[in-house]
Amino acid sequence: MTRILSKLILSLAWLLLLTGCKSRLAPARLFESRNTEIHSSEELLNVPDYILQPNDVIGMEIYTNKGLPLLPSGETMQQSKIQETDYIINKDGFANFPILGWIKASGKTLDQLRDTLSMCYAQFFVDPYVNVFLKNRYILVFNGVKDQKAIVIPYNSSALTLLQTIAQAGGLNNARSNSIQLIRKISKQESAKIYSIDLSTSKNLPYAYIKLLPGDIIVLNDHSWKLYDFVTQLSPWLTVITTTLLIISYFKP
Repeated sequence: MTRILSKLILSLAWLLLLTGCKSRLAPARLFESRNTEIHSSEELLNVPDYILQPNDVIGMEIYTNKGLPLLPSGETMQQSKIQETDYIINKDGFANFPILGWIKASGKTLDQLRDTLSMCYAQFFVDPYVNVFLKNRYILVFNGVKDQKAIVIPYNSSALTLLQTIAQAGGLNNARSNSIQLIRKISKQESAKIYSIDLSTSKNLPYAYIKLLPGDIIVLNDHSWKLYDFVTQLSPWLTVITTTLLIISYFKP
């Protein structure tokens, strides 16, 4: 009776192992499907600036006298600063700014909005210097390690480049410089596009300075992925084969 019970337990363990293989072999990393369409990275060389839209949160700083008093000391800087706070673009595309009231912001770039505000505030202040930036948009960087921990980089400047973002995320570390993925979704109407960027050669240096957009996702692929994938895929099947041989030898008279 004990021998029969042992055989049943071994058989059950073998079946559970088989059913668990699929979940163990399932991809654990993001955006690794080999069936994904890769778009030409040349599209990234001429990217328009980000266009402000409803629900964007804008940070604004205003200084008088073209900001020149900022240079001598921090105390003078605080005295020359007129305003620093957050402004939300409403569903109609307007934001409520101090003194000016409701100003159309949606549909403009950050530079265009800055120029508009500078011109408007010139009616109230001497040579105003206006700085505007986004406060609720980010870029995600998956830094190439096996657990793919994401690093969040605030998008506060339209001049943010790929190289700057990778540096802020801690550099390439063990990632492959010839296989950097950039995932971008321009609008709700368009599907996300995946680009593969090679920064291993000097001829591709212009791609290091491509402008990023809010919502971009950068994936830095680890050097060890191929070996890690092979071992991960092979390990459960070796366990199945070993267990099967063990069961056969156990049942064998």
